Amino acid sequence: MRTVLATMLLSTVFACGNKAAPPDAAAQAPPEPTVEAGDPPPEAEPVPEEAAPASNASFSAKLSYADGSTHEGKVVRVERSDDFYAERGWTDTAMKLTVSLDAGGKGRDAKWEELQTVTVKYGGTSDIDCSYDSGMSPPMYMCVLKTTAKVSTADGASWDAPDRYRWRFTFEDGKQAEFHLYKLPARQQTSNRAEDEDYALYESLQKRVMEQAAKGVKSIDITP
Repeated sequence: MRTVLATMLLSTVFACGNKAAPPDAAAQAPPEPTVEAGDPPPEAEPVPEEAAPASNASFSAKLSYADGSTHEGKVVRVERSDDFYAERGWTDTAMKLTVSLDAGGKGRDAKWEELQTVTVKYGGTSDIDCSYDSGMSPPMYMCVLKTTAKVSTADGASWDAPDRYRWRFTFEDGKQAEFHLYKLPARQQTSNRAEDEDYALYESLQKRVMEQAAKGVKSIDITP
């Protein structure tokens, strides 16, 4: 009995003695990078810059505004709104970058480089037409100010410009100008039910469209 007990104890001692010591975690970890005092912080990865939109125009223009301000320079890019209100964005498709002209029922489409002068005359408060479209959800309210746009082309002809799109010029100095030539609009959707016509919104839109007219483009002089 003693012999068996001694053998068991001896086996236990040998079993414990054969276990290896656990590795030192600190010794296994890679060394931390050292930063000397005064060293500059690591540089951040440069953020790639977005490529500037391609130039698609080259003419000089002077824009005069109803508030008396002007901007003059070389136009390097022309865009037209995809819809009348620029709510669906802008297009630079060449075939869409022409201005609709009319003279006594005879119409033509002209490139901006073919125009010489453009004058825009804005109506007054009594020249605003307002309506709402209950077919949209929520209903869309709109007020449109009557404007008269006259154009002279480089060949000396005179035209009306019943062109309802919004236009955007980008100048060589990076500045942009947006404007309408005909029927200056202001519109907004409401949360009211279609049968509850919102007259207060009409008043707000009338005020907004007149504020736009007060600082809108009054004339454009173009030279090649």
